[in-house]
Formats: sequence, structure tokens, C-alpha cells
Amino acid sequence: MSGAGDLLSMSLADLVEERKRLDGLLDDALEQFARFEEEFNPRMKVAPPDQLPALMAERANVEELLGIATLVDQIDLVRLRIDALKAG
Repeated sequence: MSGAGDLLSMSLADLVEERKRLDGLLDDALEQFARFEEEFNPRMKVAPPDQLPALMAERANVEELLGIATLVDQIDLVRLRIDALKAG
């Protein structure tokens, strides 16, 4: 998807397909993040307090690299456009 403006020109069927595509990407990203957290959480439990900020920054960086927040935002935009088209 190129941008929010593109959503305005998409048909309902195309929007539904875009939503499915984005949902799949989000599922993949969340799965990767869960695998990261399996290794990360034990490190957090034993880390000295002075290392916690760096570990939290690492966690946030991984989440950013996976694009989780961006995907959620895109899905929300598609959902809003679908709802608008269905409402007429």
C-alpha cells in the first residue's frame, strides 16, 4: 500500500484484500516478536537495574524494525475506509 490517499480510490474488494494482506504481515511480525521475547524475557529477569533502560530500548527497536505499530495503523486506516464504503 502506498498511502492513505490510495485507499480512497480502492474498491471494497481491493480494500478487503489489502486488509487480509496487512493482517498476514502483522501475524508474521507478531510471531517474530514473540520468538524474540522468549529469549529476551529471561535476560530482563536477571539484568541489573542499570541495564534495564538499554534492554527496553532494544525491545522497542525490535518492535520498530518489525513495523508492528505501522501495520496496526495501516490496518486501522483500511478498516475505517471499509466501514465508510459499507455505510454508503
